Amino acid sequence: MPINLLDYNVGDFYEEWKQISCPTFPESQAEIQYQIAIRNKPKEKEKDAALRVRVIEAKNLPAMDWGGTSDPYIVATFEGNNKRTATVFKTLAPVWNELISFPTKADEMDNLLT
Repeated sequence: MPINLLDYNVGDFYEEWKQISCPTFPESQAEIQYQIAIRNKPKEKEKDAALRVRVIEAKNLPAMDWGGTSDPYIVATFEGNNKRTATVFKTLAPVWNELISFPTKADEMDNLLT
């Protein structure tokens, strides 16, 4: 689920739901709620900005386990760095409320979060 960071401004805060595509279940109506903030840091630091993504929750996930549930987690990738949420076991509507932060340089920042 790529997120184009060109749609966001430094210093602003966004919260939204986005549909998740699942190749195994193309008819899935799964969605994820997240918040995005791009913040400036003091200029004397090597990395002068941070992309912060709060993964809040998901709903309508397809069942992937035999018992009719899933053990979902999220992997966010930005500028070649992967960060992963905790696994929430046996649910189709997980709640994470986890903050993922990626230090970066504001003038060299990638424009895609996956």
